[in-house]
Amino acid sequence: MPAPGLGIAAVAAQPTLLQTGNGQCPESFQTISNVSNIKWAKKTKVVDVSSHSTGDPYQRQFPTMLYTGDVTFDIFWVPEDPTHSSAQGGLTNLWKNRIEGDFQFVYPDGHNSTESFSGYVTNMGMTSAVADVLKQSITISGTGPGSWV
Repeated sequence: MPAPGLGIAAVAAQPTLLQTGNGQCPESFQTISNVSNIKWAKKTKVVDVSSHSTGDPYQRQFPTMLYTGDVTFDIFWVPEDPTHSSAQGGLTNLWKNRIEGDFQFVYPDGHNSTESFSGYVTNMGMTSAVADVLKQSITISGTGPGSWV
């Protein structure tokens, strides 16, 4: 049982959905197929503001810019899958044409909480190991602010 005031102790990660927008108005989103191992590293740029006048040997830092960060994930790659391919809105198309895409996560928390962001596909690393399946490691580099929908 969760501690008083803390609510739910945890939320199962599966099925977290990563979706890509179609760029239309109103925008609709399609779930990217076969996604696994999602990581999202939001960041804050910090500047070293250490000075002689502090009188102590500790580094001082000050936060400046927020960065939506990089979303990295793996897919079990199916070249003809529209969400993986060179088709409009597919990851390969977004990468090849350097298109800023709209993306969102839909979390499996019982409320379909949704977090959206814009970004560019900046890495597509394919692996094809013997006795395995085709895989790609994808990176979407976020740009601008994200938001909860």
